[in-house]
Amino acid sequence: MVGKLFRVVLDFVLPAFCGVCDKPLEKDERVVCEECMSQMQFISEPYCLRCGKPTKGEKVCMDCFIHPHKLLRTRALGVYTGVLASLIHLLKYTRRLSLAARLGKMMSKLVIEDNFLSKAQLIVPVPLHPTRMRERGYNQSELLAKNIGEYLNIPMSKKSLLRVRNTKSQTRLAPEKRRENVKGAFMVKGPEHVANKHILLVDDVFTTGATLDECAIALINGEASAVYAITCAAAV
Repeated sequence: MVGKLFRVVLDFVLPAFCGVCDKPLEKDERVVCEECMSQMQFISEPYCLRCGKPTKGEKVCMDCFIHPHKLLRTRALGVYTGVLASLIHLLKYTRRLSLAARLGKMMSKLVIEDNFLSKAQLIVPVPLHPTRMRERGYNQSELLAKNIGEYLNIPMSKKSLLRVRNTKSQTRLAPEKRRENVKGAFMVKGPEHVANKHILLVDDVFTTGATLDECAIALINGEASAVYAITCAAAV
């Protein structure tokens, strides 16, 4: 509590600095300067029609060909590197929660422009286990989903999908271990809320898609009509 109060006082007395380049922020800038924001690299065509990762022209990437996803479509703003990776880190680990609104707005535009994602009737964030939620104090995916729902006027449900196992961090696991780690980790609470609906899952980073696929399996078992996903970034 004392640390948070000190940080607030420090931000008030001293000029705030960009979370990416450390330059002083202008009066109308928050967390990250506009120069850094302008350097974000967005994913554009060609990209895989299943996972959204950049390709060299193929409609479906080799990874999706070998390991077909349960998701009908996944899109990401950009590749998990540079400024975008820094923004996600700031949101996820340093409580720069205002970034969720900015990233959520950009993700919303991507949803509107996509023929599949724009069919979404319900937005569902990838949930944290209650133990992890208590440790971190917030779920960055939920914050993103909330902002996307508000921009698009689509309902967001944080209670329809539960993480029932406190899985290990996926960060250092090999692809096969990632799939094993999250297998059966999610369940739908109140299937009537997802049945016969097009669901848009929201997460921060798409790596192998193991977590999102397990979420999709739970939602499909709850009789969702279709499951799509959108993330801030895709790791390639």
